[in-house]
Amino acid sequence: MRLSAQDWTNIKQLSMEFAAVLSCQATLLRFSDNWTEFFEASKLESQAHFSTFILEEDRPLFQHLFSSLEKHQSVSQNTIKFVSSKSEIVSMHLKLSKVGDEVYLQAINMTELNNERLSLQKIAKLSSAGSWFHTPLNGRSFWSFECYAIFDLRPETRITGDMFYSFFLPPYEKTIKECVRKLYTNQEKYTHYGKIKTKKGEVKWIRTIAEPTVHEGEIIKVSGVSTDVTESQEFIETLKENERTKTLALQAIRSTLFFYCVKTDRITAGVEFAKQFGLDEGKSLTYNAFLQLVHPDDRAKSKERFMAQMDAGEGHYYNEYRMQMKNEEVAFCEVFAWKEIDEHGKVVRLIGNLINVNQRVEAEQRLNAKINQLEAVINNGFSYMLLLDKEGYILNLDEASRTLIKEEFSVDPKLNKVKLPDVIPHNLLGPFDTNIAQALKGEVVSDFVERTVKSGQTLSAQRIYKPILNEQSEIDSVLVILVDLT
Repeated sequence: MRLSAQDWTNIKQLSMEFAAVLSCQATLLRFSDNWTEFFEASKLESQAHFSTFILEEDRPLFQHLFSSLEKHQSVSQNTIKFVSSKSEIVSMHLKLSKVGDEVYLQAINMTELNNERLSLQKIAKLSSAGSWFHTPLNGRSFWSFECYAIFDLRPETRITGDMFYSFFLPPYEKTIKECVRKLYTNQEKYTHYGKIKTKKGEVKWIRTIAEPTVHEGEIIKVSGVSTDVTESQEFIETLKENERTKTLALQAIRSTLFFYCVKTDRITAGVEFAKQFGLDEGKSLTYNAFLQLVHPDDRAKSKERFMAQMDAGEGHYYNEYRMQMKNEEVAFCEVFAWKEIDEHGKVVRLIGNLINVNQRVEAEQRLNAKINQLEAVINNGFSYMLLLDKEGYILNLDEASRTLIKEEFSVDPKLNKVKLPDVIPHNLLGPFDTNIAQALKGEVVSDFVERTVKSGQTLSAQRIYKPILNEQSEIDSVLVILVDLT
């Protein structure tokens, strides 16, 4: 039913763009013609409950606004999101006024302004890089200028799903597709790191974060951000590769040869094996006797893998477990061997290496700790990092610190010998002499400070003094980190 002349007279005083009349039960009684821009007239005329037009997540807010009128509040207003007949999100600022047994509703279309606000909120939650969104029901997509720049595309380029996936190098094309599949299946946010090749042929690492908007059990919008993390990710990969090289050297140095005869059930190992496990040189032992050297918690799994592979015919053999060493320490070990078979296809002997990988496991644990720390640096945004010698002179620093010092003090720390307290405000460094002295003793010094800068803004920062060890495990420098927490 359309609005009557009297309805318009009552509503027109407030000069709202959209107008409607609701019953005290929030059913739609009458409406202005412009509502049909977003909703089918037949549905509007069906006297449906007004909340059926509203985005599911905003329905409680509308119910609160409406119920507040029952508590003798004459006017109630807020911004509410609707889902149009085309499955697009429409934001309107509603004002509800109760007149007798009816509720007069006036609204202004705030979609464009609200989309900008919501995009900023999404970016603040997810990252600080280029934002995008996709509405799956109508295939409509939007990329910010920063997103186009990451992929070296012109802003007018029409983006499709196939085009987006085509930038990812193997195996990351497969993993990003799997993330998207899980987003639509589980309706959950995902974070993906992958390597791409841009339109200009440049290889980059990007982090993609996406989050769905769900309405009545269906995803109607996916919002996300893409961030160029090439520099930080390549540093992480370099750390990993360095550790792999060290591991190969460890394997070559700390391996012991062995020979196992299935028929006699005897294991014969080299001199190094005997030394490590406190056995007599040249002495062989049965498989069960060898199993007693394996850590009790690992014996069952170790034997299970052994039996399964011995029944699998000729080929490579692999096992892993902890073993009790001569010095009563526990070592992580790996076994790489070759299985020989007879004319009937039965395994008759194993020839291979038992490798003490204890140092590798420890290195992996240290590496994981380093990577976790580095990722914390990347995610939290370290502002300034400076490496000092024992006297407090700058050995190296990041470009942001270098630029700041050059601008403020007209000196380049990479070209001149500069002591840190001479180019950084003392209240930002804290008790410098005390802090660096503690760091040189092996302690990590960390505290927090607030400082008012020239612009009048209050800067909140964390100060960290971290000792750095050389190859002889001696402290020869101190890393000073200032984290902007503002």
